[in-house]
Amino acid sequence: MEEKGLFYESHCRKRPEAAACGARRNGDASNAGQDQGDAFQYPSDAGPRLRFLDICAGSGGIGIEAISRGAKRSYFIENGRAAVSCIQQNLHKTGFEDRAVILRQDAVAALRHVREKEVDLVYLDPPYKSDLARRVLIALDDQPYITEDTCIVVETDLESDFSFLENTGLEIYREKDYRGNRHLFIRRRSEEKS
Repeated sequence: MEEKGLFYESHCRKRPEAAACGARRNGDASNAGQDQGDAFQYPSDAGPRLRFLDICAGSGGIGIEAISRGAKRSYFIENGRAAVSCIQQNLHKTGFEDRAVILRQDAVAALRHVREKEVDLVYLDPPYKSDLARRVLIALDDQPYITEDTCIVVETDLESDFSFLENTGLEIYREKDYRGNRHLFIRRRSEEKS
């Protein structure tokens, strides 16, 4: 498989980062740096204990970035054979295989195979205009590892409707719009609000 894209140095650990491998994530390259910065606005002391889920992982760049910032473990959930191969190559090239779990299966089914007491940060980048975000968020709501302290970041288009969350235990607490997409920051509702 021909790799597309160049390796660049992680600004945190000075390790080579993930190549694109032809696997495209949603969004616009003009806000790529902002995407990662927003997703990683987490207390700096959380890094060594952080458990991270990268759902619809593409090349694995976001999950690898979490590891480069000190995450204890990243789960890469991806169904595409070429994308999984790319994630494996990128983990090998960055030396992070020992802190990664790859689940090659449907995103909703894969959530049952996450073996953590608590997940700190979830990044979900499903295909735009599909119902995958809805199905994954409903499934995440049922997972015991999603706590009031878990931050779920969903990358979506500017028009998608997330009103279905009103019927779940999850809530949007922040939105950030870019030129062509939006990040939704979602958490479990506190029991006091339920």
